[in-house]
Amino acid sequence: MKHKIPVFGVAMLAFLAGVTASFVLAREQLKRVGGASSEATTALAWQALEKNRYEVAENLAFDALEADPDSYVPLAQLGEVYARRGEYSAARSAYGRALTKLDGSGGNFSVKRLDSTLRESERRILREKLAQLESSVSSMNAEVK
Repeated sequence: MKHKIPVFGVAMLAFLAGVTASFVLAREQLKRVGGASSEATTALAWQALEKNRYEVAENLAFDALEADPDSYVPLAQLGEVYARRGEYSAARSAYGRALTKLDGSGGNFSVKRLDSTLRESERRILREKLAQLESSVSSMNAEVK
């Protein structure tokens, strides 16, 4: 029987694995024991993003999305990864999909569990990120002309 490992277990695996290979090793170990919850995987993905490990963060976000297709958080993480890599079209798409999921219901990061203030805060953040992307793309297009 496969068990999901809680966030603390993921963090402990990452800590024990060391800084350099911690995310890859933790991800491999989690897959061997049956995976982690979407929340645990996204927590690890945020850590990878903080360390500018974009490929690792992207892979973990896809793992989290597979574990919980209704969650908006992995899509927001993918948007952040793509934006930081300059892949603006992909970032807009991911942020837009995250906003759509946030407006829906379901998933471990369920909108049902978000109070209206938090839900609106998350929407505002995603809209701001989309506006920043649009501004960046507009600036780049203006420079090209």
